[in-house]
Amino acid sequence: MLAESLPDPDPGEVYQLWLLDEDGAEPTQTFFTGSGQGQVHLMEDMPADAQVAVTREPDGGSQTPSMDPLGVVSAVAT
Repeated sequence: MLAESLPDPDPGEVYQLWLLDEDGAEPTQTFFTGSGQGQVHLMEDMPADAQVAVTREPDGGSQTPSMDPLGVVSAVAT
């Protein structure tokens, strides 16, 4: 997953990735901050139809998203 042009999160916040499926959003322990761009390598054994979402969360992350996703992408193996 490649993120570009995201504004720096506010102090005390991070961007958090979520795995989405028919049951809802599962939190990951993948967080990023900083320059507004980054690259994240996801699990190799993800389901082919998996989707990944990103939200802005308190530092340390959340167990449920505190906002609508800023973006959602299909996870495609490369």
